[in-house]
Amino acid sequence: MTLACLRNFLIATMLLPPLSATDSADANTTSPTDSDNITGTGNGSTVLEAGPYADWQMALIAIACGILVVGTIVGNVLVVTAVAIVRRLRTPSNLLIVSLAISDLLVGVLVMPFAAMYEVRSSFHFT
Repeated sequence: MTLACLRNFLIATMLLPPLSATDSADANTTSPTDSDNITGTGNGSTVLEAGPYADWQMALIAIACGILVVGTIVGNVLVVTAVAIVRRLRTPSNLLIVSLAISDLLVGVLVMPFAAMYEVRSSFHFT
């Protein structure tokens, strides 16, 4: 899988912002120059912050965070399913483990995807 395909996948899954006009000409650049980050606002210029990571670093972070999110969800679903299916596992101590697995599952579904997106994009776009 090439870096361009991976970048398009991350843009499609909204883990990366879409390419701007300056990035679409050369999608393989790892860090934009200062002149790419300056927008004129009348009296002065505002310098926009570049992301702290290069493209390949963002791709690796997104893949690692995605694996962690999916692993958390799948693992906790397996724990809950095992205790629900096997009658011998329904002991009071295992029910405590199931309640912890359910709370961890909720964290994996409701918190970790947004934290992963914040880690990759370095900003929170839902405010």
